[in-house]
Amino acid sequence: MITATSTWVPSVSSHSPGTGASNLNDNSISRWTSGKPQAGDEWLQIDFGAVVNIRRINLQQGSDSANDYPRSYAVYMSNTALDSTGTVRASGSGTSGVTTTINLASIASGRYLYIKQLGTSLSWWSVDELEVTCSDN
Repeated sequence: MITATSTWVPSVSSHSPGTGASNLNDNSISRWTSGKPQAGDEWLQIDFGAVVNIRRINLQQGSDSANDYPRSYAVYMSNTALDSTGTVRASGSGTSGVTTTINLASIASGRYLYIKQLGTSLSWWSVDELEVTCSDN
């Protein structure tokens, strides 16, 4: 089972004032945004507080940030914070104006979900809400 969203601890590489990491999972009208053009060094992390099994991630995008999708990303699961040395569980790119749905090739287990934005764009990277689909297997 996955831990309660209210116990998740999000962290990010950067953010614009008023759009901090907590906006990733607070179900509010505020979003998280990197606050700078995409340079390929942005990241977000969720500490679930315990080992979980996941199979899908949705990075929801709002209409006011339709062009703030990740140009290229890599997804990692680990028991170590900010760990990008392990297996890439999924990679790809987002699309303007729609939620970026990331389907993992197989169920991934770990305490930390780490997503690196690897592309470049004059647009910021924004996420209105992060959703995770868990698996009991």
